[in-house]
Order: sequence, then structure tokens, then C-alpha cells
Amino acid sequence: MGTATSRQHLPVGPESPIFAASKFLTPPSPARHVRRHALTRRIDSNAPIVLMVAPPGAGKTALLADWAGSNPGRLTAWLHVDDSDRDPARFWPAFVAAVRTCSPAFAPQFPDLLRLNADVDRDVLEYLLECAGALDVPVSLVVDDLQHVSAPVYDGLRFLVSRDMGNLGLVIGTRTEPQIDLQRLRLDARVIELRESDLRFSRRDAARLLEGLGVSIPDDCFDTVYDRTEGWAAGLQLAALVLRESDDVRGAVDRLRGTNQVIAQYLAAEVFSAQSPDMQRFLLDTCVVDEITVGIAQALCPDSPVNLLDVENAQLFLRRIDVDGKTFRFHNFVTDLLRFHLRAIDAPHETVLHERAARWYEHHADPVAAFRHYWKAGRHD
Repeated sequence: MGTATSRQHLPVGPESPIFAASKFLTPPSPARHVRRHALTRRIDSNAPIVLMVAPPGAGKTALLADWAGSNPGRLTAWLHVDDSDRDPARFWPAFVAAVRTCSPAFAPQFPDLLRLNADVDRDVLEYLLECAGALDVPVSLVVDDLQHVSAPVYDGLRFLVSRDMGNLGLVIGTRTEPQIDLQRLRLDARVIELRESDLRFSRRDAARLLEGLGVSIPDDCFDTVYDRTEGWAAGLQLAALVLRESDDVRGAVDRLRGTNQVIAQYLAAEVFSAQSPDMQRFLLDTCVVDEITVGIAQALCPDSPVNLLDVENAQLFLRRIDVDGKTFRFHNFVTDLLRFHLRAIDAPHETVLHERAARWYEHHADPVAAFRHYWKAGRHD
């Protein structure tokens, strides 16, 4: 999270939402990535809705970031969705704030409508449609990680996408099927869909990705790596980490061939166990927060000899998510694995970490994040 000075404040009533600036920043494309022109061309279609549904590690966010940065002339807004956006009273102000990053005058009466109704009802949504139709130029809004929202938010989105949104296009990334009446959108030819099978790397692109990650393996070994990862983006990157650090590439590939474990679990275990104890501790201590800065890392892991640059240089799935390069995020899949491992080996320490995070956010004027971590620490009072 950034400090209070880096947040956006949208006045919508007595309890005004406060958003970190990084919530609306397009993630930079990975330093070592493979341009996937066929997929970005599909996203570039004229359909008013683009839907990308795939599990963690499939490369949704990386592909969307690559697409967003591929055409500087396009107006693209970005909205990172998280658990706090389950509440419609928080999601829709964030939705409006995201569009305003491209069109500052968008929906000027939106705060007043919320003050009157204290709810995001049909009148508010009709007003948003009217404002979308009044946009002078096309704006594409990327809504990433939509799976976090609740049924009432889906109700509003279902109504929105059922109508003509004018110059406002939606590009949705999600892990789960969105409840937005997809069948009707398909019948009306208003949606372009990309699924897990579309995001899988071809053998050619997988070879280019491994080469870009500094991995050189014999041709006969490549077939094993590809077959076991099935072209899954995170699996290929995890395999690259294992193979790059191994003195015996063929031996590492043979172990990969023989494992009966789920490929992701096996590779993640190999990568994690290969790190120094200090690095392992840093990874586990910082995984409890969604966004990591130097300040929150020091609060969570005081006196650690490891810092964020060390993790980034080790290519451990840490990426910068703001323009200044001061806010980082682990790959979602890696975050899930680290949190599961932390809970399994040291649940009491997980509670301590949430308390440290809560105090840090409270001190840095982020009561929503502070409350969330106090709650996870069992401090329900």
C-alpha cells in the first residue's frame, strides 16, 4: 500500500472510500515476457465486453497489462479488485474513480446520487449508462480479479452490460464464471471470451519464454517440461527457476518427469526450499499483505537482511505495480502457496504478522486495511 498522500478519495457520503493510487495503475509488462499478438488482437476486437476466465497462474494480468501498454493511443483505465470491493458501496465508487483516470469529468453527479439513496440502485446505474454514452472518446476499463465481488455487485454489472454502454468498454479478468448472463451476451455477439485453453503457451512460445528467463535445456528435456506444465504460464516460470538454479538440468527434469504431485505444488516446493533461510523467512513474513512496500516489509520482517530488491533480483514472482516502482505484489498463485505454507507451519506467527500489518496500516491512515488485518488476527473487538 502507498501512504495516505498516494491515495484517491472519492466523496460519496459520511464514510468516504479511500483508494490506494495503485488500485488504478496499469501493471507494467513483465521484464521478460513473450508478446502474444494473436491474443492481444482478440482483446482489441470491437466487442463491448471482453471476458478472460482462467485459474491462478494462467497469465491473465500479464496479458492484460501487455495489451494495455501495446497501444499508447488507446485510453485504458485499470481497476484492481480485492476483497474490500465485495460491497457495492465501495465497488462502484472505485469503478467511477477508475474511469475518471481517463475521463476526469465522468459521472459528476455520482456522489450526490449516492448521498441521496445510500445505495447503488437502478437509478444510479442508469446514470452511469448515460455518462458512458456521453464519453467523447472510447475508454476501455480493465476490471482485474472480478471474482472477489459479491452477488449485489454482479447484479449491477449484469444490468450494465445488458445495455448499450456507448464509448465505455469492459475488459474483465476473473478466476470464476461471472454472473452476468453470458448466454444472452453470446447470442447478441457482444462478448469476446478467452479461456484457460487460449492462454496456454504453445510449444514455440514456451521455448521463447524459457529462453527469456535464462534457461537453456536440451530439446529432449524441453518436451518433458512442456508436457508437465501443459503450457501453464506460472508452471513454466516455476520450472525456469528450478532449472536455472540446478547444476544438473537433466536430473532436475527427470525428477519433474517422475513426480506424482500436482506440478505447481512440486515446483513451488522446489523453488522455496532452494532459498536461503533468511529469504524463506522474508517471503513468509511478507505474504500476509496484498501489496508490499519497503515500509510494510520492514514492519513485518524487522531486522531482516533480505529486502524487496533481493526478492526481485532472484525473480521470485515479485513484480512492481506502480510507476515509481515502490509498490510490489507477488504473483497471486505464489501468494496463496506462501500463505498456506505459513499457516501450516506457524499459525501463531501468522496472527502476529496480521497484528503488525494492522498497526502499520493504522499508523499510515488506512483504516480499512487495518481493520481487515485486525480481524484476521482474531481481534474482532
